[in-house]
Amino acid sequence: MRNRKKPDKQTEELQVPTKLPSEPIASSKDSNQPTQHEQREEREGPNNSKEEPSDVIAENRSRWTAWMLLYGAIGLCIAFVMGCSYAMFVSQLHENQMYFSRIETVEREISFRTESGLFFSYFKQFIEAKTMSKAFHQLMYDNITEHGHTINVMERMNIHQEVILGFLFRVFRVPFLMNTEPVYFYLNTIWSLHAVYMVALFSIVWAITGGWAGGILSVVLYVANRHDTTRIWFSMPLRESFSMPFIYAQLFFLTLYFQRRQSWLGKELTLLALAFCTFGFALTWQFAQFVMLLQAFSLYSTQALQMVPTRKVRNVMLIQLISLVLVCIFQFGNTLIPRSLVVSFILASLMVFTIQGEHGLRSRSFVGSIVKMLGYTLLLFGLAAAVNVGLKAAIMEEADGHIYNFVRAKLGLSSPWKERDFDVLLYLCDPSFKGLPSDTWETLWDHFLLLPYVLSAGVLLVLLAASVIMNWWKQSHPAKVKVEESQDATRPVSDADMEDDGSDEDDTYEYAPLVGKRPNLAYHILHSAFFGFMALTTLRFKYLWTPHVCVLAAVGVTDQRCYQWILRRAGVKNDKVAKILQHVVGFAMVAWIVYSCLPALREDLAYLGEFYDPDTVDLMQWIMKTKKSAVFAGSMQLLAGVKLCTGRPITNHPHYEDKRLRERTRLVYQMYSKQSQEMVFKTLRSLGTNYIIVENSICYASDDEEWPGCRLPDIVDRCNGVTLDKPTGIDEEALVPAEHGRFCDEVDDPHLESKFFRRAFHNKTFRVYKLLSGKQTT
Repeated sequence: MRNRKKPDKQTEELQVPTKLPSEPIASSKDSNQPTQHEQREEREGPNNSKEEPSDVIAENRSRWTAWMLLYGAIGLCIAFVMGCSYAMFVSQLHENQMYFSRIETVEREISFRTESGLFFSYFKQFIEAKTMSKAFHQLMYDNITEHGHTINVMERMNIHQEVILGFLFRVFRVPFLMNTEPVYFYLNTIWSLHAVYMVALFSIVWAITGGWAGGILSVVLYVANRHDTTRIWFSMPLRESFSMPFIYAQLFFLTLYFQRRQSWLGKELTLLALAFCTFGFALTWQFAQFVMLLQAFSLYSTQALQMVPTRKVRNVMLIQLISLVLVCIFQFGNTLIPRSLVVSFILASLMVFTIQGEHGLRSRSFVGSIVKMLGYTLLLFGLAAAVNVGLKAAIMEEADGHIYNFVRAKLGLSSPWKERDFDVLLYLCDPSFKGLPSDTWETLWDHFLLLPYVLSAGVLLVLLAASVIMNWWKQSHPAKVKVEESQDATRPVSDADMEDDGSDEDDTYEYAPLVGKRPNLAYHILHSAFFGFMALTTLRFKYLWTPHVCVLAAVGVTDQRCYQWILRRAGVKNDKVAKILQHVVGFAMVAWIVYSCLPALREDLAYLGEFYDPDTVDLMQWIMKTKKSAVFAGSMQLLAGVKLCTGRPITNHPHYEDKRLRERTRLVYQMYSKQSQEMVFKTLRSLGTNYIIVENSICYASDDEEWPGCRLPDIVDRCNGVTLDKPTGIDEEALVPAEHGRFCDEVDDPHLESKFFRRAFHNKTFRVYKLLSGKQTT
């Protein structure tokens, strides 16, 4: 008779067997319960419980392996074909809209509007430099982009993609290797990246659903909703055109990394690819820090809800942090990066993970789990705020001050109208920073995206919440969980705890396979929620969110686990039926979308337009006749084109992420103010300006009834403290009447002779005035 130790209070309901594994285990509590083998036999039937000969099993396995290899090869071919087809499709759309292959060089360059023209100008500048060293020197010591200031363009802007492409073009510019124009080399690179983009979108859904039918559906949804998912064919050089393929490639590798069944080598290779893609999109877009901040929110949420092991979340956040540090180095110490919120949030998250220790957020009580999660979340945001304050105190720069002021205004915590904040008012009046238009929902509904997304996201969010609640309940009731899974109720979440065998047998709660045992799907649910919120409040985030809408909509329609779960509740045990049903439903929806949207697609492809902007062409051709040292001032958007087409020095530009540049822009825009000619002249002369370009569309802009006070002249007047042409009733009590008329209007009055300005060029759209006093440039 063996002496048995009396169980203490913690384990009196949870007996750990002391017999060897080979001995039968029985107790008074579970002796009447059926064994796992009996449960499985009851589910599958007595015939299925019989063991098959080993040679039959081996043959079945080899057949299954061969079939899966063939299935995978077919899926890869389909992904490759869809990616290439999409690249050719957007290239053809661009050609059809612009007639790009037949228009003049100056027209091609003018078609690169606003920031697009500025960024492309650096590629053009790099390949036209006499030597490679001269090309790098011109970028690192640039005095054309902001006349009077020598700036390092590679530090200020994310133009490494232009440098890399310029380097490749110069190296391989050999007739038998590369016989193409520079602009087509540049554009073809973008089209190729977007082929990768479609492959990544396809692969994400394939990895989640277990079938490439969902991948096909996601790409078809993306193309059907092309006017809401991308703007690639009319704004190619924008930073997002380079960054989006890296973002979704990173999401694909993140999906693989969060899967539970991976070899050690597979995990390491996945982490390496994840790091490369994270660095790629951080390097190619100045707004990557905000994308990474939303990603960091999603990552921390999965850890706080105990859906993903802390170790994996920590690894991904470390990759994000290292990528940002490397980008900071590549950008010669750009201070925007260390001062960013994402750096502070990641550092605070790593501190919180360390404080949590090996036990993480697990608790023996349901309420304790909730309290722990909320407590650590509050601690996280407190630490993040403290770290951010410390970093800003250490780095005495205010390049990003306008971003925080804009966020405060968006949240209603400040009134830029009353404070007369010029930078914030420019952002708030920019359509891309306003809320998501209501007609977007109608468009997404008409193109079969909104309904499957709403249903999928809604059901998945409910299942995620239920999974989290049941996981907390399981931790607080360890005696009701199988002995082998509950020997230590307080141990941290590990890969072994979350191992997914692909079945729903022996689950603690019956819908666990749908979300609870799939951390990669849990991440995508939270990712979509955070990005969706930002898209609702800020239109610019729409093109980050809608592609992910295609992902979740395709997952909801073609998820194999979902069909397995439904069929097993209906008594169908064969998983092959679920796979067949998955593909049938997916292909049926693809066929219906293609049938419904094909006429509009053909209409877009059949449309033959041509770029036509004769007034801007005339302006650029006139500017090219001036001296190369002539300095031009005007709107940010127009001056980007002036630099690209003519190479003349400019006073300001659309890349607005510098405090000194923002102040320069405010001074230049005094040409649309109600000030005397002498005052405007002194202001512009202080910037070294020789010519100003007045745009009639700005000077004589009509009032916007939906957004009153958002004309540029109104913003300038408000910030100067003078009354607006048409009162808006928004914080105008402190404004006083102006002593002068509007400069851009009065300077063109033929009855008033000006001793400061002389009109040098004009057409229906533009007026160019030469500054007469001081140093002359003709």
